[in-house]
Amino acid sequence: YSLDAGDGIENAVCLSAPSPGDVIEHRQAVCCLYEALAILPEKQARRIVAHYIYGKSIAEIARTENVWENAVHDSIVRGLSNMKKYLKNS
Repeated sequence: YSLDAGDGIENAVCLSAPSPGDVIEHRQAVCCLYEALAILPEKQARRIVAHYIYGKSIAEIARTENVWENAVHDSIVRGLSNMKKYLKNS
């Protein structure tokens, strides 16, 4: 087996572990996102988590909640906008 096989394994071998500063920065960013999610109405937060964290499609979420896809889409867009405003002001 050769590292020149073109399957990207050489990149995996060369990657280094994140620095302690990078780890702390990542944790702070995650905490900020969770804080922003926490200020949203429950429905917006639930739909954003379902779509972006669990990878569900808008159609799947709509079917599960028995609502129109447009309602889910609009709710997600409003929720992301609210999160953006919160993060800018914090």
